[in-house]
Amino acid sequence: MRAIRRLYFYAVAFISLEVVLWGLIGLARTTFSSSTVGGVDQLAQALALILVGVPVFGIHWWAAQRSAHQDEEEHASGVRTVFLYAVLLALLIPVVQNGLAFLDRLLLDAFGLSASRAMLGGSQTLSDNLLAAVMNGILAAYFVYVLRDDWATVRQRGTLGTVRRLYRYIWVVYSLLMAVGGVQQMLRYLLSLPAAALSDFGDYAWFVNGLALILVGVPLWVAAWKTVQDSLVEAEERASLLRLGVLYVLSLSGVVFVLSVAGVVIDALLRMILGEFGTFRALMREIGGPLSMGIPLGGVWAYYGHWLKRDMDAVPDAPRRAGIRRLYYYILSVIGLAATFIGVTMLLSFTIDAVL
Repeated sequence: MRAIRRLYFYAVAFISLEVVLWGLIGLARTTFSSSTVGGVDQLAQALALILVGVPVFGIHWWAAQRSAHQDEEEHASGVRTVFLYAVLLALLIPVVQNGLAFLDRLLLDAFGLSASRAMLGGSQTLSDNLLAAVMNGILAAYFVYVLRDDWATVRQRGTLGTVRRLYRYIWVVYSLLMAVGGVQQMLRYLLSLPAAALSDFGDYAWFVNGLALILVGVPLWVAAWKTVQDSLVEAEERASLLRLGVLYVLSLSGVVFVLSVAGVVIDALLRMILGEFGTFRALMREIGGPLSMGIPLGGVWAYYGHWLKRDMDAVPDAPRRAGIRRLYYYILSVIGLAATFIGVTMLLSFTIDAVL
């Protein structure tokens, strides 16, 4: 019963916190907006969210905090830890997204393009993004303070360490996806140029959107990955199965995408040799999109494959080290075998159709 009660209080606190937050953001945007269209409706909606959410969040968060301060088991519970780190993600990711939206519109304006071409927030203004980022940032600062207090108070830190590790790797994957997406968008633009007319420089929006993603994603990834790497001074972090799993997933995802892209490129080259299309421009139209995805993911495969190999080599237990390495090679073998099987099946199907 205590676990169910704990889950209920933290779930309601999380939902009501988001209700209050977006009510406050809506109220601030209505207050500072120069537009009167829909102003009364927006103001009423924001006030309704605040009036409903504040008492609900206040009661449930007060009850959760009181239980945590009175009972060590409550303070060190996994539900509380997951709640705190989930709240930080829910607050800090919108800060990043609003910064990205503003930077993207700024770059589009600098290149002479419409802000509506932005990946997100094309209809927003600087004040919209700034107010949302500030509101989320203030609440994030409060929960960072709560988490630091928990780290200083709780004696049994196993759950705190595990959830913090997961939190850090979520940031690594999130920022890496932004960086890879940015490189893909820029390469997509650059690879589209040979397929365009000589006087046509293509669609700048791909390039600008990609540049915005890189300017936000790369520094964030560097900071997140450095934090993860610096934590390896702790034995628990070095022996973490989560780290090994993340390295496996990132490395193998790169393998799958690179193999897929290689198949598409070879297919296009063979079709060109066989006379289906005869110009370089037509070839680039076929392979430009897949190449723009395969090149950055090939980099992900190479980089995280390197770290996976180093981590496997660093495992002190020889049988366990051999087992981990064996699993990696078997997975690669299965991927290669599946690709070969599909290719042979398609080739036999074509041969049979041609003969009969």
